[in-house]
This record gives sequence, structure tokens and C-alpha cells, in this order.
Amino acid sequence: EKMRILYTLKKKKPKSIYDLSKIIKRDFKSVYQDLKILERFGFIDFYSEKRGKRESLMPVLKIDSLTLVLSI
Repeated sequence: EKMRILYTLKKKKPKSIYDLSKIIKRDFKSVYQDLKILERFGFIDFYSEKRGKRESLMPVLKIDSLTLVLSI
């Protein structure tokens, strides 16, 4: 699911966590928890955006590519 989030951030560029959750058809809380993990690993940043009286967090990719190496 986290890889799907990263892919969606790159391709669709959602304006908020709510928009992202609607695009990938998952509940807001689960998406938010996954985004916090991705932020902790340095894959994304959050930018605050004011919309009227509300403030929303916009998730933005910090990386252009991801290489995964598995040794078995």
C-alpha cells in the first residue's frame, strides 16, 4: 500500500491527504498512518496549505526513484 501511495503521489499529485485517500479508495486514517511512516523514512514531506478557514497538509515526494536490493 505504501508503494501505491508513492506512485499516486508521483502521478496524480493530490492536494491533500483527503484527496489522496479518495484517489486510492482507502480510509483517511490508514492513509495518514502510512504517510507518517513514509515521512519518517524520508520519502515524503508535508506542506501546509490554507484553504479558507481550514489548513490542509499536502504530501509531496522528496525522492525521484527508489531502488530496492534484497539479499536472500
